[in-house]
Amino acid sequence: IFLYQDANTLINRPYLIVDWGDMTTDTCNAGTSVAITPNVLKTTYSMPVHSFPHSGGYDVNVADTFLVPNIENVASINNYLYIHTYYVVSPTLSNNTPYFINDQTVITNSNGTYYHSASAVDSNGDSLAYYLQYPWGVSGYVPPNATIDPYTGLVTFFPYSTGLYLIPIGVEEYRDTGTGVQLISITEREMIIEVNSLASVSENDFVPHTLTVFPNPAKTSATFQLSGQIQMFELIITDQLGREVWRGNSDSDRLQLSTENFLPGMYFCRIEEQGEITASGKLIIE
Repeated sequence: IFLYQDANTLINRPYLIVDWGDMTTDTCNAGTSVAITPNVLKTTYSMPVHSFPHSGGYDVNVADTFLVPNIENVASINNYLYIHTYYVVSPTLSNNTPYFINDQTVITNSNGTYYHSASAVDSNGDSLAYYLQYPWGVSGYVPPNATIDPYTGLVTFFPYSTGLYLIPIGVEEYRDTGTGVQLISITEREMIIEVNSLASVSENDFVPHTLTVFPNPAKTSATFQLSGQIQMFELIITDQLGREVWRGNSDSDRLQLSTENFLPGMYFCRIEEQGEITASGKLIIE
């Protein structure tokens, strides 16, 4: 188990608890810690040998509290990092789960688009498939405009606004057993991408605005207020799956919307001017 921590808010964790998925737990002791960047410390935790009671699929997981607050695509304040591996135990399968080649900190920013290679290696030569998933154990969603190549594991993320984003990655391992192709394991990574700045929009003369939503959480209505000089804008609201649930225009710097027909939950809001995104935010419906 590899745990990445902010060196500035480091909490000593001499061990982690692993749940084997068979009603038993074990202690994973901390090993070496390496500073992979000036601000990020990577600690290795060793998992003990474990014997499962019988053949079958097991969800092996480790839960821990988030050290990083104010993640844009996670609603809860008291967040938990929940990493699980699905593993098929069988006397006819000898298997080592795949491992990621790159650290979580290997991220490239190219004109506001962020890239991370989540490519993994499997020592058994099994087939791997990559996907983005909902964060486990918290109320959150995959950030809009985040995608992953299912064949290579290349994550591409074009954020609408600055902030911290949780990117949850899964790797499925498949093997042809002679009687068919079988899913034999799932390995996961949950990583943070910090967006400090967006791509420049100066060539189109658009000025980014600050979007304020109130009340938030809302019950029956919400008001969207934009900062700066603005005469007309379009508001687009999507759900946690990226599906558009509302779109409308305003001819001033304010728009009031009835939310009586919205289901409870968190929604993603963005402001567009002549097709350019100039502000974004979140709306929570109670």
